[in-house]
Amino acid sequence: MDRLGRSRDTIVRALKNLRAHGFIDWLRRYEPTGNEGRGPQVQQASNAYRLSLPEKARQFLGRFGKAPPPPADHGQDQRTWAEAIDAYRKALPLDERTQLDAGDGPLGKALVSIAKGLMKRESDNQTESPSNSILYVKT
Repeated sequence: MDRLGRSRDTIVRALKNLRAHGFIDWLRRYEPTGNEGRGPQVQQASNAYRLSLPEKARQFLGRFGKAPPPPADHGQDQRTWAEAIDAYRKALPLDERTQLDAGDGPLGKALVSIAKGLMKRESDNQTESPSNSILYVKT
């Protein structure tokens, strides 16, 4: 109230009027005091406020109370963006793509290690000797 420079009565009346017209609603909250025996068992905590727009005010606002429609090319922009993301994902190595899909959790880390193992296995040269090796040449 001090920050607003208004009296308590002014604020109480304003809240009462906003509630009467349906712009605001609040819930009085209480906290237990922990007192045993006689005396107050609860004390008031800060109120919880909820703002709303009554139907009469919504009708008065007309089109200004609604979200604007999306631009005509919004769908095309989304498709273009999705295609660019797909192209980027396809260009990534298997381990990085797996990390992007699965995340950094334990399951993601396990899947990334599997992907790295697959990449290593596919990239390793075969250790078998070719069939025209010296060992197989007949003399």
